[in-house]
Amino acid sequence: LAYILGYDTIDELLHQGISLQQCYADKSNYQTFQSELIRHDTVRNFETQIQQANGNIIWVNDNARVVRDNDGNISYYEGAIEDITQRKQAELDLHEAKVNSDLASRAKSEFLTNMSHELRTPLNAIIGFSEIIKSEALGKIENETYTDYAKDIHVSGTRLLSVINEILGISKIDAGDRQINETVINLKSICQTCIDLMASKIEASELLIANVIADDIPSIIGEELAFKQIVMNLLSNAIKFTPKGGTVTFDIEYNADKAEEGLRLSITDTGVGIEESDIPKALSPFGQLDNALSKSHAGTGLGLTLVRSLIHLHGGRLEMVSQKNLGTTVSLVIPAKRVAVKKETKLESGQSNITRFSDYK
Repeated sequence: LAYILGYDTIDELLHQGISLQQCYADKSNYQTFQSELIRHDTVRNFETQIQQANGNIIWVNDNARVVRDNDGNISYYEGAIEDITQRKQAELDLHEAKVNSDLASRAKSEFLTNMSHELRTPLNAIIGFSEIIKSEALGKIENETYTDYAKDIHVSGTRLLSVINEILGISKIDAGDRQINETVINLKSICQTCIDLMASKIEASELLIANVIADDIPSIIGEELAFKQIVMNLLSNAIKFTPKGGTVTFDIEYNADKAEEGLRLSITDTGVGIEESDIPKALSPFGQLDNALSKSHAGTGLGLTLVRSLIHLHGGRLEMVSQKNLGTTVSLVIPAKRVAVKKETKLESGQSNITRFSDYK
C-alpha cells in the first residue's frame, strides 16, 4: 500500500498520517465505496483514481471487507489495492484507436461516395454518346473502324459504371447511409428472374441451371432490389468460374420445426473451386484469386463484398464452402425474424379462419 501511494516504507506513510480516503482523487468515489462497504460488508473490484505522494494520479482496483465481532459490531476493515494504471491506459488507448479507426473508415466511405457521384455524371454522357455513335442513330458512319471504337468505348464505360456502382453501394453501407425498403418478397421468383436476365451468358457458357427451390418455401421480409443484386452477383460468379457443361443449382433449406434457425438460400456450382485457405481472400474487398478462368474474365473482386454487406444489412450472414476442382457453394443465411411464416388466425366475428403473414420481430 505504501509503495502504491508513493511512499518508500509503511513507517513513512504512518508518520505522514495519510489515509486511503485522503488519496482518492474524487472524494465522491470514496463516499460511494464506503456506502457499498457498509451496505454489503464487502466491495470487490472498485476501480478509481488516487493521488500519490508526488502528485501523480494513478488507477487502482480497491477491495475491502468489514470484519465484525460476535455482536455484529464493526471491529475493523481489511482489504487490498492493486495498481491497474497500465491496464486502464491500454483500455483508453484501445478505445481512442477504435474511435480514430471508425472516423477514418467513415471518411474513406464518404470520400468514395462523393467520388463515385462525381465520376458517374460524365461517365453517363460517355456511355450515352457512344451508344448513339455505335448504333448510327444520327446517320451511317462510312468508316466502320469508328463504329468499332464506339462499341469498345460503350463496353468499357458500362463496365466502369458497374464498378463505380459497386463501390458506391459498399461505401453507402459502410457509412451507414444505406436504408432498406422492406416488402414481402419471394426468393424463388427473384432467383428465376436473375436466371432469365443472365440467359445469354448462361447459354454462351453452355451451363445447366437447376432451380430446385420448392414452391411452398415461405417468403421473406427484405428489400427486393438488394436481393436481386445479391443473387445476380452470386450467379455471375458461378457462371464466370464454371467451365462449359457445368451445373449451377439454386436451393433453399427451411425446416418449419426448426424455424428459429431461419432460412438458407444456397447457390452451388461445379466450377473450379478454391482451397479452403483462400476463402478469406475471396471474401475480402478487391480479393481476387489466380486461375485460368479468372484471368479470362474481368472483375474487381467487389462482388462478394457487396453481397456480404447487403446480407448483413438484413441481419443475415454469408457462408462459403469450396473445394478445389469440385465446385463452390455460397449460402445466404436469413434470420428467422425475416421469414414470413404463415399462421392461422380466427376472426372475432365468427368468420372462418384466414391465413395471414405474421409480423417479424
